[in-house]
Amino acid sequence: IITIGVGTGIFTLAFFSYFHDFVRFEHEHARSLAYVCFVIIAILNAFGFRALRSHSNSFFRKEDMLLIGASLTSCALLLVVLYTPLNSIFELVGPSAGEWLYVAGVAVLFTALFSLIKGRMIKGSAIATS
Repeated sequence: IITIGVGTGIFTLAFFSYFHDFVRFEHEHARSLAYVCFVIIAILNAFGFRALRSHSNSFFRKEDMLLIGASLTSCALLLVVLYTPLNSIFELVGPSAGEWLYVAGVAVLFTALFSLIKGRMIKGSAIATS
């Protein structure tokens, strides 16, 4: 969990830096994209950690309804913060459709990469303990 948290934090800062320093987006725009990426990664990681505990191949299980509800609530709150007057309080701007696709794609790739690393770490520790 610590590796995923530190990796996500470093990646989010690098993502912000890329958009702010190289793409030359305004500070608020780069922060918004980094925030969206962070939230998507957090939601995907929550489902990834659930998969470690689950012995079922079923995606929607009754036990997972709270996780699904929390994820949908997180998405709704993200949209509220980005596209309502609250965005001025948090100094965020709503991403365009293309930016949403780009950020979501990068978040999925990052999560998949860390899932592979996490899987190798778990396999390695299982081999070492047996």
